[in-house]
Amino acid sequence: MIYDNHDARLRYFELLLKRDNLDNILEFRLPDGYRFVLYQSGDRDDWIELGYTHAKIPTQTTTWLACKVYLDFGFVPVPENAVHSRDGWRMIRTLTKHAALKGFEELPRKELTKETGQIDS
Repeated sequence: MIYDNHDARLRYFELLLKRDNLDNILEFRLPDGYRFVLYQSGDRDDWIELGYTHAKIPTQTTTWLACKVYLDFGFVPVPENAVHSRDGWRMIRTLTKHAALKGFEELPRKELTKETGQIDS
């Protein structure tokens, strides 16, 4: 089964990450010809013409994909949270196979969803 970034079936865990320093953070450049454009008043018709009727940008860390991005940037689980929300980190390990979480066992796929009847942390 594949889970999207905001899959409501997944159990919720409060996962806390930290990074001790901000040195050597990876920088990702856009490909040639691309640029970031922020919506400004008056852009509505142009954006609709391009096919954009609405936008949703998941920047909160309550998504497993956002968690993966933070791990990619060198953040790691806060030690106390790694203990308190261990199954949550196991879930992220299962979904991302992230090397930074190699110390966590994968959570069995049948335990990823709310239907497991378990109490979420």
